[in-house]
Amino acid sequence: MTTEGQQLALKQLEKISKENDYALEIIDLMYPNEKSSWLTIELSLYCGHFEKAQGGLPLRERERFCICIPSDFPFSIPSIDSCHQRFAGWPHVQWAHHLCLYQSTETEWVLSDGMFGFINRLEEWLGKGALNELDPIGGALHPPLAYIHSTSSAILVPQMNTPDIGDRNWIGLGKLDRINDRALAINDWAEISRETKRDYYAPAILLAQPMPFEFPQRASDLVKVLIERGIDFSRLLWALQCGVLWKNNDESLFLIIGTPMRGIRESEKLQQHLTAWEIDPTIAKILKISLEKYSDHEKLREIGNKAEEIIKDWAETAPVKWCRIRENRDEIVTRRDYSSPLTVFKGKTISIWGCGALGAHIAIYLARGGAKKLIIRDNGIVTPGILVRQPFREKDIGYAKAVALENHLKEINSGLQVERHMTNIKRWLLSDADWTEDADLVIDCTASNLVHAAFEKARMNTKDKQVPVVSMIIDSHATRGLAISISKNYSGGILDAY
Repeated sequence: MTTEGQQLALKQLEKISKENDYALEIIDLMYPNEKSSWLTIELSLYCGHFEKAQGGLPLRERERFCICIPSDFPFSIPSIDSCHQRFAGWPHVQWAHHLCLYQSTETEWVLSDGMFGFINRLEEWLGKGALNELDPIGGALHPPLAYIHSTSSAILVPQMNTPDIGDRNWIGLGKLDRINDRALAINDWAEISRETKRDYYAPAILLAQPMPFEFPQRASDLVKVLIERGIDFSRLLWALQCGVLWKNNDESLFLIIGTPMRGIRESEKLQQHLTAWEIDPTIAKILKISLEKYSDHEKLREIGNKAEEIIKDWAETAPVKWCRIRENRDEIVTRRDYSSPLTVFKGKTISIWGCGALGAHIAIYLARGGAKKLIIRDNGIVTPGILVRQPFREKDIGYAKAVALENHLKEINSGLQVERHMTNIKRWLLSDADWTEDADLVIDCTASNLVHAAFEKARMNTKDKQVPVVSMIIDSHATRGLAISISKNYSGGILDAY
């Protein structure tokens, strides 16, 4: 039984059909039933008026499409498929026939336009497709699609830019560092060599040629695609066998595959689009056994050859277990704060005095903002009363603030360098220590007149070595605040500036 929303969608399509001399014609209807709540509408659309260009969608005079209307239309968007596979391989076409009309349905779908807006969007999409402008010149390329396998929960986070491979394929290793029990970071790339440090690496193949828009879902199809691009099965097997030598015993084996399909269309150089095949630990163990074929012992060689045959048979029928990739490479990702004032701290070393209501929050913002190194100083400990205003947790109670804050900062940004000191800042300043610590900036959050007075003396002892200082205070009710900035050429200290 159709819902009110589905009836509305059908009426709107019928009105479009009549008002446009049946350029759009409804061919068939499949009403919702026990197996499906969708209203399925097959229609024919006149496409003879679209201008065509070389490489564009191969449109015929009329094209058939299948539109599925959800039960809660227009609060959910319809889906649309071609009734053939002639559009397979074009950008924004999934599963060989599903058309992606919207980049973001949350922001682009207009409920009040209903099917009128949907059909207008379809015609706009077909018009651009016929002109080969679905990925326009100068626009960002739609990245290829690797359908995530239902049993894969692994997430890989590429954080290191890929090697510049030129016009030749590259086979090497990607260094993996565990972020948590589900996510791994790719933090480095290495050649396959006996000198390569024994660590957790994944075999990596970076191609010089693009892959198909939709990545193969079976191992046998992936092997064919790689062979077409100069990676024969023996080289693929060698890469996998090398990978198990650097893999943790009980971990899955990941095969990282890169292809130049990221960037701007028609640009001189495209960046590597990365994906990864998660191979079960059992298969990884058989791969390791297959290395015995190089043994000097005849029986072991026989076992190794049998294991390799098992791998070859497995590759004929196995699905490719693509896992999730969440990019964090500079060459791919533009930080959301790229135009924020916080970017001034990117790559800088900052010294923070005091890890309380101000200092701890500031340290967190700097860790998120891309600071290279934070030097944190505080001799206090975490107590229950401070949890209401300082960014510590109940499990931190009893720990030094500097220690608890360091742990928190590392959870935010594992690559951040943190130098912590559980010191009395006043005594440290009076000890004739180098208070500048080669930092680019010092931020004082102690709100202590004694620390400020000690700083006056310390600064007099380092006249030839100065750095900018920012000091800030808030009142006990957090209703008023004051911040001062002292340039490195300023003649006074914190107290003088206040």
